[in-house]
Amino acid sequence: MLIGPGFGVNEKTKKLLLKLSKTQLPVVVDADAITVLSQMRNFSVPKNWILTPHAGELSRLIDRPSKEIESDRLKAAKFAQEKWGGIVVLKGFHTVIACAPVSVIVPTGNAALGKAGSGDVLAGMIAGFLAQGLSAERAAMLGCFVHGLMADQWLVSGKDVLSLQPSDLLEQLPQTLSRLRHF
Repeated sequence: MLIGPGFGVNEKTKKLLLKLSKTQLPVVVDADAITVLSQMRNFSVPKNWILTPHAGELSRLIDRPSKEIESDRLKAAKFAQEKWGGIVVLKGFHTVIACAPVSVIVPTGNAALGKAGSGDVLAGMIAGFLAQGLSAERAAMLGCFVHGLMADQWLVSGKDVLSLQPSDLLEQLPQTLSRLRHF
């Protein structure tokens, strides 16, 4: 299940978060749902949920300025994971995945992903891997790795860092997954 992109910051989103927390479903929480979650101070994120904030969204979740988060992304992601639970994917340059007891820094990705809609594609990819039966940890790691790899391949192919659009990621996904399967 993916909740957040285009949902709006409203009571319906809050009610859906509460309803989903009573199920065993793995959930990816992104965009508007992160903002709503940040307002729910006594909410405990289930272990199989994945929060996918960028630094601005994480600042709302942990009440720290974005500048402080960017100065130590690993520390900030770990803190958010300890505070909220679940798995925290701090998107951005050197995406960090915090899942107790370990955290990883994703080795793929570049500035081409720094635009509206790229994070929505990532959230959808992670949800897709969850739907295929991967654990929340593996879905988060694979989703982030492949997402970044596609951006890296974009630049290696000679295309400009500013020209990558979210729709380009969607078009590249089948071919990238096929290459990885046969690697």
